[in-house]
Amino acid sequence: MNKKLSLIILFLLFISLISVLLAFMAFSHQNSSEDVGELKTGYEQLTKQVNELKVTTKELDTKVGDGTPTTTPATTTPATTTPATTTPATTTPATATPSATPPTTAATTKTVVSGSVNMRSGPSTNGKVVRQLPKGEQVTPTGITASSAGFQWIQVKDSKGNQGWVVNTYIK
Repeated sequence: MNKKLSLIILFLLFISLISVLLAFMAFSHQNSSEDVGELKTGYEQLTKQVNELKVTTKELDTKVGDGTPTTTPATTTPATTTPATTTPATTTPATATPSATPPTTAATTKTVVSGSVNMRSGPSTNGKVVRQLPKGEQVTPTGITASSAGFQWIQVKDSKGNQGWVVNTYIK
């Protein structure tokens, strides 16, 4: 979506540049140095704006258009005092390295509600399939979530100890 918008903006600027050049050519036939000077100034300003837009478009492509998932931090509740024998939870970042906050509460299990749900190595349909989860299997969310390509992903650990990402709508 952002790439399309960027292309439309660049196209409009290109049309504007052509208009300025045509106006420049029309006025240059009148040999008016004052008009030519104004057109050159306008052309230079337009060129500067086009170059600034190119930088902005590259920034947009870097931030949005490369498929990098937008992460959503997990919601947490206030920490409670736990006995000293409790081992803190550890998380392993996925290949897409989403920056999210690990949970501070005890993990609860969720059930796979659809058959053959792909558990992937990263929060994207491009992530390698770690395994397919059958309907009814219990998984434990790590509390880390991410959004990618219109899907809300959640990192889970399965009953076999594998860790991966699934689309949130397939577990309840």
